[in-house]
Amino acid sequence: MHSTPEINKFDSDVAIIGCGIAGALTALTLPTDLKVLLFEAGEGVIPQKSSTANECYKVHTGMHYAADLHTALQCLHRSIELVRAYPQFVLRTENETENAPWKKFRHYFMSNSMITPEEARVVARALQNEYINLISISPENAVFGPAETFIREIPINECEYIADTIPFIDQHNNTTMESVVLAFETSELQIDIAQCREHLTQRIKNAANITFMPNTRILALEHNPHCFGYKLVAENEINNTYFSTASIVNCTWEQIEKLNHTAGFECIDERTNRLKASIIVELPLNLRAMPTTTFSIGPYCTITVFANGTAVLTSERTTNVAHFASIAHPSSENMTTYLNNLKLHTPKGDQLARQILQECASYLKSPYKEELIAANVIDLRLGFVKMMQQTQPYKYEHIFDAFSDIHARVFDGVERLNLGYINNASMKMVYSYGNALKVSKILQLELLHINLLNNFHVKIKAQLMHLLQTNQSYHNELDIILKMTDRKELQKILELGLGLTDHNYSIAKLHKIIKDNRLLSELVEKMVKMLDDRYIRLPSIISLLSSHHVHFLNTDGLHSLNKQTTLRYTKSSEALHNGYGFRFFVDTLLVSTLERETKRSLSAPISMIL
Repeated sequence: MHSTPEINKFDSDVAIIGCGIAGALTALTLPTDLKVLLFEAGEGVIPQKSSTANECYKVHTGMHYAADLHTALQCLHRSIELVRAYPQFVLRTENETENAPWKKFRHYFMSNSMITPEEARVVARALQNEYINLISISPENAVFGPAETFIREIPINECEYIADTIPFIDQHNNTTMESVVLAFETSELQIDIAQCREHLTQRIKNAANITFMPNTRILALEHNPHCFGYKLVAENEINNTYFSTASIVNCTWEQIEKLNHTAGFECIDERTNRLKASIIVELPLNLRAMPTTTFSIGPYCTITVFANGTAVLTSERTTNVAHFASIAHPSSENMTTYLNNLKLHTPKGDQLARQILQECASYLKSPYKEELIAANVIDLRLGFVKMMQQTQPYKYEHIFDAFSDIHARVFDGVERLNLGYINNASMKMVYSYGNALKVSKILQLELLHINLLNNFHVKIKAQLMHLLQTNQSYHNELDIILKMTDRKELQKILELGLGLTDHNYSIAKLHKIIKDNRLLSELVEKMVKMLDDRYIRLPSIISLLSSHHVHFLNTDGLHSLNKQTTLRYTKSSEALHNGYGFRFFVDTLLVSTLERETKRSLSAPISMIL
């Protein structure tokens, strides 16, 4: 792996924003010869207010997503992948048995479930067969124990804690009495979040290539005007600081789209952040042997049992307290105020916690129901669930809809928005390691590509300055013309000239081009030879651009330039193969720059004749 060249003076090869589990694993998975800046707005790795810290920490077998087989199988694969890579994350206790409540999971399918019992059995069989197949490929894949105990259907009369009839309240507040009609027991695991945090913190501290910057909020992102790369505006307790980087991985979860917007990247699909509440309770002694329990598939409840005698409770009807369009996510200040009003021991917080507790207790038979209602609520936690690639804008009513997008998590959340700019919204905690591998693979190729582009840019600029007998005073203006006016066009010229089209290049090919500098130099030399004496006017045009007072004598002149620009853009790619691409390219850049400056500055007209 080659880091980006010194001439660009980047502060990092990769800037990772957000140090939840996705950001932390991405930093640790990148090659160690890359310089990494890891930013976190909170106090440390997986901060207490992060959504990672406020999950149920389940390592899924896939049955939780029985409504979507693709998601169920993906959860199984990604869970095995994570546990094999980081076995230290898994909750282990002294003298625990395979039947410990936090290692067994009961999935209860209701009489009004969104899928039929037979559909649930199809998913269970598919997961069982896939687990057997994975173990046959490698015995190390048996992270959930023996295949014969991985998933088994159990008789309803073995569900000793569950009520015979359960009140169900629909979206119209109508109540019907429902019951459990199918039950499965699965062998599942839990993440020990404290151990996970401690392990990642130590690994990051010991990594010589990673600079961790907690308590640092990224306010904005922008393209670097002088090279292929980016700038970040960071805020800490002391001041605001600019950082430069060759590439960015945005792992800010609920803030991803708002931060992308500052860099000029917009969503092309419907995206929603759902604010979800859960409570931690001290379990009564009679319930501490109860396995982790979820009721499926629909707006029911889950009771996740921990080894320390506590449990996390969620009830979908009440747990989903708010939702926001991702791009319109409230500011940090407004969100903090909103969340503070939902803390335990505030009127709204206490009411919300009590409602969740009572709804979860209604699924249990006496005396367990009454004992759970009387349980001590230790904490009310809030976290975000991100919805991406939605077919329609999210509404609260969708939790009651069998065809809603909320019942699937097929998309892993990795998106390449631009060269060297990647979103990593790990859609499930168990996707985090697989996502880190995916991001690392993309960046290893793209950083080499960025290296080539920046060398190309430096050489072209040097040749232009020499050809025009200009000096350093035009350094910034040439950057603007060569880069900011149309950086994608410059990228296209390089890729066509070096045969890097249609994604047919590899790390090996890029390494070869970088090592053999002759190929790049020949391309630059060929392009510069194409310049004719019409571009001797470039210095005077640059001066006009930098004055910000450019105006044409009449609109006919501007209209004519628009036609010329369209014609040149149309011809540029084709002409490159015939030896004229750079002429069209430079001419197009000059004309389009003049057009933009003309439209922007009409206050002090200056006569200009091309």
